[in-house]
Amino acid sequence: MNARRLAVLLASVLAVIAISAWPVFAQEEKEEGKGETPPEAEQKGEGQSEGEEPVAVKAEQKEEEKEGGAWDWNLNLFAGIRNTDASEWNPYEVYNELGLEATWGKKGQPILFATDIYISQDKEDVPGGEVASQVWQFSPGLRKIWFIKKHWAPYFGAGVNYAQADYETLTATGTETIDDATWGFWAGGGFMARVGAHFNVGVAMRFEANRVYNIAGMEREGNSVHYGLVLGWGSAPPTD
Repeated sequence: MNARRLAVLLASVLAVIAISAWPVFAQEEKEEGKGETPPEAEQKGEGQSEGEEPVAVKAEQKEEEKEGGAWDWNLNLFAGIRNTDASEWNPYEVYNELGLEATWGKKGQPILFATDIYISQDKEDVPGGEVASQVWQFSPGLRKIWFIKKHWAPYFGAGVNYAQADYETLTATGTETIDDATWGFWAGGGFMARVGAHFNVGVAMRFEANRVYNIAGMEREGNSVHYGLVLGWGSAPPTD
């Protein structure tokens, strides 16, 4: 699958999810409106004895106590593209990429842990047959998510990166696979929409600055740019 086809597929999936999610947003707005306490009832304190705290205040206090021992987390699947320097990775350039982005930590903390893994692959036809290249990556770090109105969540993170690359080439005796590992740093972010209380959908982009790979007697570029779609599930957003 080339880059253009994958981009069209991601855009189509995003559009379908956005259209299907609209009724959920509308329903939640109605429920929030129904759940609001009338000002008159708050002033009069209907159903409460004198000196007793309002029910809403008690519920809020209990929720805060629970949050003290709760966790904040988001697990998102990533599907997109990995771009690198074609002149040094010839015949490879655009890799199709899948990954899992995990964000987790104690609820209420301003910055959470990021534990991400990715695999990308590119297949190319060359004289004499087909060759493939794969890259495996482990990218731990830190990530910050900002929730806006419970439904919109821009985020940004950074950390270290470990990568293992396999590079196939054709020789007189057949296909030869050469591999090497490298390390570096990553930084990236994205924008998610929260559908309902837990479902995430959005876009993501990141940049990796890695040391060069030593493959087939050549130093090959370790830097790359990644972008794509994220779909996942997360803990309930903080209350406004």
